[in-house]
Amino acid sequence: LATSPPTTTPTSPPRTASSSPPTTAFSSPPTTASSSPPTPSPTTPNPTTATQTLPPTVPLSSLQVFLETELTDGGQLDNTSSPQYEAMVSVNTVNPQLSPSDPQDQNEILTRYALSTLYFSTEGETWVNNTGWLSADNVCTSWVFVGCNNSLVANLTLKDNALDGSIPSELRTFSASLRALSLDTNSLRDNIPSQLGELTTLVTLSLSNNLFAGIIPTEFAQLTNLGNLELQVNSLTGSIPLFIGDLSTLEVLNLGTNQLNGLLPDIFGNLPLLQDLDLRSQEGLFGTLPASFGSLTNLVTTNLQENALTGSIPTTVGQLTSLVKFSAFLNNLQNQLPTEIGLMTSLEVLELDANFLIGSVPTEIGAMTNLQALILNGNDLSSTIPTEVGLLTNLARLSLFENRITGILPTEMGNLASMILMFLDTNNITNTVPTELGNLAQLSELRLEFNE
Repeated sequence: LATSPPTTTPTSPPRTASSSPPTTAFSSPPTTASSSPPTPSPTTPNPTTATQTLPPTVPLSSLQVFLETELTDGGQLDNTSSPQYEAMVSVNTVNPQLSPSDPQDQNEILTRYALSTLYFSTEGETWVNNTGWLSADNVCTSWVFVGCNNSLVANLTLKDNALDGSIPSELRTFSASLRALSLDTNSLRDNIPSQLGELTTLVTLSLSNNLFAGIIPTEFAQLTNLGNLELQVNSLTGSIPLFIGDLSTLEVLNLGTNQLNGLLPDIFGNLPLLQDLDLRSQEGLFGTLPASFGSLTNLVTTNLQENALTGSIPTTVGQLTSLVKFSAFLNNLQNQLPTEIGLMTSLEVLELDANFLIGSVPTEIGAMTNLQALILNGNDLSSTIPTEVGLLTNLARLSLFENRITGILPTEMGNLASMILMFLDTNNITNTVPTELGNLAQLSELRLEFNE
């Protein structure tokens, strides 16, 4: 052993392009020109193969430049905690193959980005249903509550889905395609973004039952295709904008239960299609019902209650022959009921209680044979109940208490076969109760106390 030659190093000398390593007891035979090249180590991926199997990634900076140019105000995408930044990263991560430099990808990038911004702006992870959102799947077929027409977003309907936050201005990217935006019954707050006025193809805009504040954006004047404008039950302030009178395609105008104030504008002359008008329960809405109110000949329901309206009910109400419900209780309406009210032959509910109406119940009321509820209590009506009331055979509720009605009850009231509730107390009615009231088989409550 002492005379054995020294052991050589276990590693082979460095390999050069022109030489092969010598064979040792632990090495493979030398490679020849006809043999296959050695298989790469499994721990060392082939960079060429990796490039071919993974989709190309668009630099986030390139996507940011594109989004700032097309849609989002500068600065928001620099804020790593903003919904816009989160949406940008989501699009870039989930759909890395989309390139902002490719015109064929640009619309899909903007669509996914705008919807993702809505998701992150309204706590999308806690929605009742967020199926498909933020996924790489087709937006039009897999993202719940998103409807498309020709691959363009046409409907966003997320009613009662626990959205909590504010509406992002990025929804304006759908200005050429969106027809319905329904976000009612959620917890959306802050001001309604003025950029929604750019959605000029909108037919339905429903933001009711939320927590919105501020004024109705003046940019809504551009929504000339709007059929339904529903902003009720929020905390909107300011006056009712005059431009609403120019939205001639409106069929539903619902601004009830807000904090709107100021003079009721004369906006009714150019709304021939309007069917549903709700301005109830405002902070300080005053003024008179203009004569143009009678031009709403397709009107079916009107809710004007709990305001500070004054003056007379215009005689033009006689033109409202399609009206089914007219509610204007708890106002300061004055003077006599116009006789033209008898021309409203489709009317089923007339609620004018708690006003300052005077005079008598007009005899023309007998022509309103569809009437089911006649509510006139809490006024200053006098004279006798007209016998024509007996023609209202569909009447189920008659409320005339707390007036100054005199005289005797007409025997014709015994013809009110549908009557359930009759409140005539606190008046100056005299004489005995006519026996004909015993014919009212459906009557469950009759109040006559505090009369003479």
